[in-house]
Amino acid sequence: MILSGQHVWPYDNEEGAGDLKMPTCGVHFFGKVNVNSTGSTVDIPIGVDALRNNGMEAAIWWPERVSECHDDVDVHLIDPFGTQKGPGFSAMSVFERARATGPLTTGTWKVRVKGFSIASGPQPVFWSVVLKGC
Repeated sequence: MILSGQHVWPYDNEEGAGDLKMPTCGVHFFGKVNVNSTGSTVDIPIGVDALRNNGMEAAIWWPERVSECHDDVDVHLIDPFGTQKGPGFSAMSVFERARATGPLTTGTWKVRVKGFSIASGPQPVFWSVVLKGC
């Protein structure tokens, strides 16, 4: 649902990621990674081909208990040349989104999940990515 929201940033407590618009005409990926510490990164490779290069959106979220310190996790979209194309922002939330508009360079992109500030030890992070085809 976070991935399908239409607000990129800033989010608010009333509308969150905004009205939903379900992705169509593309391909969807999802999974879970662990971010171990502040500064650590996990790169998730995503292949972009000529049929699905009209944009990429990524969303992450992570669980936190009320008694835990807040962890700040970032998501970035990195093109095949290593250039950041879609930074995500959301310091005081447990979700974040990033978007790169097409046409995208074909090749292997990275969805980079980075621990900006991890206070609670290994933090599980759930991710979702859509490549748009039309």
